[in-house]
Amino acid sequence: MLYGSTTGSRNLLQGSGLKVTIGGVKHDYDCFDPNFRAHASTRWEVRFDPDDKSRVLAVNEDETLRFMLEEKYVQPMALADRREGDRAELDRVLDFNRRQENRITERLGGYLDTAAALIDNTKALDTLQKLMITDSRGQHKDRRNDARLAIEANTVFETTEEPIYADY
Repeated sequence: MLYGSTTGSRNLLQGSGLKVTIGGVKHDYDCFDPNFRAHASTRWEVRFDPDDKSRVLAVNEDETLRFMLEEKYVQPMALADRREGDRAELDRVLDFNRRQENRITERLGGYLDTAAALIDNTKALDTLQKLMITDSRGQHKDRRNDARLAIEANTVFETTEEPIYADY
């Protein structure tokens, strides 16, 4: 944090992680901490050891957020080019992605319950309320109000008050 070198610029998080140019060489860094992805709009200053660029420290502008990032492991494209440890790195990434998928699914499940309650309680989702569907005479409001008028016609209003008549 205190003795590391910096790139002199701030980087935004991208889909593949932080893309940082150090000494004219581009490096990709990422973190297995799910909280790091929650700060996608944060500009990160990267601090690193000039002798070992495999791990860097990402710090936000006011230094309240700090994440240790590691250089992304590049998997060989062909199975014949695989070396020892390649599968372990791939399993590490796949395991993190599964856990992230479960977190997101749980969070969206809570939103689904809230949305279902809203949909059930709203009258505005009635087709005639949403769309301008006319009958053969070009009338929309008459058809829309038929349901409301039918309910009002079948409802008996009981009142204890005397009717008010105007003197004309």
